[in-house]
Amino acid sequence: MKNYLPSFITLLMLVRSGEFRLYDTGMKPLEADIPYYLVPVRTNDGGGITTIETNSTCNVVRLSIDDLPSDAVILNHDKPQDYLNWIVENLDLNIKFEPNNAGLCKNPISNVLQAAQSDQVTGQNFITLGGVQGNPGCGTIPYWFKIKQIFGEYSYKIVYCPDVCDLVTVICRDVGVYDQYAAFRRLVLTDGDPFIFRFHKKNPC
Repeated sequence: MKNYLPSFITLLMLVRSGEFRLYDTGMKPLEADIPYYLVPVRTNDGGGITTIETNSTCNVVRLSIDDLPSDAVILNHDKPQDYLNWIVENLDLNIKFEPNNAGLCKNPISNVLQAAQSDQVTGQNFITLGGVQGNPGCGTIPYWFKIKQIFGEYSYKIVYCPDVCDLVTVICRDVGVYDQYAAFRRLVLTDGDPFIFRFHKKNPC
């Protein structure tokens, strides 16, 4: 019984707080440090995500064609004492690409996603690489995201709504797609249509 008691208490705390575990397409709970593909829920609406470099910026983009190979991402949080290795809804997360797997970016500053400052040309807040993992606080606000369940079974969206700094009020926004390029569409903070997907665990083989 001692081996199961901490997990049971943690699960009870999650249920009481309204924070629920998330699941992949194999109906397995999501875990930190495990690579997953983001598989779109909507058919004929494009594929997963990768990166492309434009003007020395490493942009996170969504592929326009379903069959093009995408890159897997890894989720991490900073509360192992409370959530063990679980990924739960509304938990502040760093999202990063696998090491040495940065799509079409040659030498990214880091593989961690961040919400960039407003673009001078388009006025959009694009999702780029260059974030820093861990160290939640007022200096790392752009690097934290949440996963929220949306309609359908095991369907999710990424939300930018960090709670890592009590001194700053963040305007919560979904992560959607900005149709700027024909083959690659940049991920962006949006008040409109979010990118809806399922988590598919990467096969180690």
